Formats: sequence, C-alpha cells, structure tokens
Amino acid sequence: MIQSSLDKRLSMWVKYYCFVHIFAVPEGFSLPKDDEASAGDLMDVDAVGNSDLDAQLDSLRTKISLAEQESAGLNKEIQTLERQSVLNSHQAASMNELKKLSDQISADDAFKEVQRFATELRTKIKKVNTGRAGDIQRLRLERMRLCNGDLLRVIGGNGYSNAKPEEIEDFHAGLKPM
Repeated sequence: MIQSSLDKRLSMWVKYYCFVHIFAVPEGFSLPKDDEASAGDLMDVDAVGNSDLDAQLDSLRTKISLAEQESAGLNKEIQTLERQSVLNSHQAASMNELKKLSDQISADDAFKEVQRFATELRTKIKKVNTGRAGDIQRLRLERMRLCNGDLLRVIGGNGYSNAKPEEIEDFHAGLKPM
C-alpha cells in the first residue's frame, strides 16, 4: 500500500519535473519549425537519464521495504504495549479496590481496638480510684496512729475517754483535710 502510493507520487513527480525543467524553453529562444528540425539534432532522452533514475528508484524501493518492515515491527510493539497497558490499568484498579477494602477493614479493627482499650482503661481507672481511696483512708488512719484495732477501741469505747490527749489532737488534725 505504501509502496504503491510512493510509486504513484514518484511517477507524478517525474512527469512534473520533466515538464517544468526538462521541456522548459528559455526566454528568447524559439523552436525551429518541424521541417527545419533534423533527426541528428535531437538527443535521446531515454538513454541519458534512465540508468540514474533506475538506480534511484531501486534505492527508494529498498528504503520503502525496510520502512515497511520497521513499521510492521513497531505496530506489533505498539499492540503489545497497549495490551500491557490495559493489564496494568486492571491491576491498578484491583490494587486500589484492595487498598480501599483494607483501609475500611483496618478502620473497623482500629475502632474495635479503641473500644477494647477504652474498656480496659475504665477498668484500670476504677481499680486505681478504689485503691487510692483505700490508700487515702489507710494514710489517715496511720496519721492518727489508730491502725490495727486502735480505731475500734476509740469507736467502740466510751467516746474519747480511753484516748490520750495527743491521740485526740492527731485525730482532729486528720479529720480537718476531709
């Protein structure tokens, strides 16, 4: 197809070139009349330029066949690259979908992890608060030196009657921060 198109254009070029350049008559030159022309004056145009033109045509045909082969190879490569591009785009779409799903799953897992952590934190805070309340009570009792039954003696006894004056002062000092 390319070669026939090139041959057609080349033949048109040859005709045009011959018409414009070879058969052009310079200004001021007049052609002799038919009866004045002799057979010896005319040159054989076919004999002069045919060998050069044939060599050029052969060279151009060779170049055309090489270009056609290269074009066919490039077309195959283009088709291969297009198929590879389609496969790559499908892979990219699949990977994007998997990423969205994994992000969604990881977000759900993260939310569940946060809920579990919040529950554990509440439990630990309750333990710390109850432990702290017990520690505060124990510290107050130690300040009053009423540990290990001394408190029961004060409470179960006859009020402050069994207590020494220093113990009563310490007891009142311990109650003030409450």
